[in-house]
Amino acid sequence: MTLTPDLALVEKALDNLERQEVRVLVWGLVDSALSEEEVDETLRAILNENQNLAADPGCTFDTEMRFRQRLLDLGYLTQVFGRPLAPPRYRTRMAEGIRLFARLRQLFPRKHEGADWVSGATLVADYRLLWRPRKYPARDLTPADAHTAIAARVADPRMLAGVKRWLDEGEQSWRFARFQIDASARILEGLSLRRPRGTLVAAGTGSGKTLAFYLPALAWLSAERKSQPRSRGVRVLALYPRNELLKDQLAEVYGQARKFDDELGRVGTTVSVGVLFGDTPFNVGKIAQQWRNTRGACPFFRCPDCGGELQLHSDQVAEGDARLGCRSCGSGVDSRQLRFTRKAMMDDPPDILFTSVEMMNQRLADSTMRHLFGLGPLAERTPSLMLLDEIHLYTGTFGAQVAYLLRRWSHLTRRQTHFVGLSATIAEGAAFFASLVGLDQSVVEEISPNADHMVSEGAEYMLALRGDPVSQTALLSTPRSRR
Repeated sequence: MTLTPDLALVEKALDNLERQEVRVLVWGLVDSALSEEEVDETLRAILNENQNLAADPGCTFDTEMRFRQRLLDLGYLTQVFGRPLAPPRYRTRMAEGIRLFARLRQLFPRKHEGADWVSGATLVADYRLLWRPRKYPARDLTPADAHTAIAARVADPRMLAGVKRWLDEGEQSWRFARFQIDASARILEGLSLRRPRGTLVAAGTGSGKTLAFYLPALAWLSAERKSQPRSRGVRVLALYPRNELLKDQLAEVYGQARKFDDELGRVGTTVSVGVLFGDTPFNVGKIAQQWRNTRGACPFFRCPDCGGELQLHSDQVAEGDARLGCRSCGSGVDSRQLRFTRKAMMDDPPDILFTSVEMMNQRLADSTMRHLFGLGPLAERTPSLMLLDEIHLYTGTFGAQVAYLLRRWSHLTRRQTHFVGLSATIAEGAAFFASLVGLDQSVVEEISPNADHMVSEGAEYMLALRGDPVSQTALLSTPRSRR
């Protein structure tokens, strides 16, 4: 995203002002503030160092006073009111936020009213602050660059056609990071070899790890569905440790899968998605009871067109013909594209199944549903691709239980799956992922952004608060913040 001259200067000013404040904040001095002279001196230096931006016709301020006022208007800078007639002083939003966190008090209705809030018990005894420049992977590869890089490693023309279709349906302004394309190429390469392999995509939050999995997964799925339109069975199994994360990714992948509808519609098929967790009703007849807390609205999926609530059109239809309609715009989602009941998935397994490790553990022994995981006489195929999101959470006893579950499943399915893990950067990631999924480390590769492909912009903060034991307040009353 290209910043306007104003915002580019504001960002530079905010970084410099915060850098000055951090020098005292790390020592616990939260009541200090910058003088007007210190602020203006910093802003004057920014204008002098970036004269090309300051001279741009789109820049609305050319003096430090106007610059300071713009920061105040945006809320990035706040004026500190002290004694009457005292010279004005300022804090950035970061410094003011930390001061408020450090001065937190426990208040109760009717007990602390008006100025009596000062008698409330203090909640924070100490804090630790980490301020550092924010770095993220550069996205400088065009769709054409992405296709060329993948084609250099993947020879299967069907998969390459799926990749091209996915890229062509996107916006031409899209740009990709190098690690996304490297991960996509390795996953597609592994699927073409049909051997058990592991790929760990490790990068920071918001860097695009999910796309590094679903680009190759959907490209491969479109090729599979086009060549085998009548075959049935779950091909991609996506496991999530938290249901909220599952819901978010479900909506994203459903939208991406629709890119292939026109092409696959010519052979009478589509890429279908299913979701199996606690809120998934058994059949359409159970929806009214299962979703009563949401007044009949689907609790895990919203309208892909307007974001409105979806509700069942009628409970007097077969599972395969069921449809969710939007209360706002009238558009809908049918069971052919989204399996939203367990009976629909049992009768016709989706191509991509979203579920949790707990649900997988329960259903492996369920003779009516274990075929969704590639087991039992009803299973026509074994999932070729398994996604494990947020793998850094699989530690301790919980991690050991998940590792045992995956080993048991792999043994029963005769180890034919390519495992893909998504995680924040962790130490010895390849070894950790190999031990989690039960593969030899020689067939597991970690792919993460290279230091040469990182861009530095803005800043990030991590703030840890320690509760005040003297106040004898519950530790849960003290918030913990990481931004």
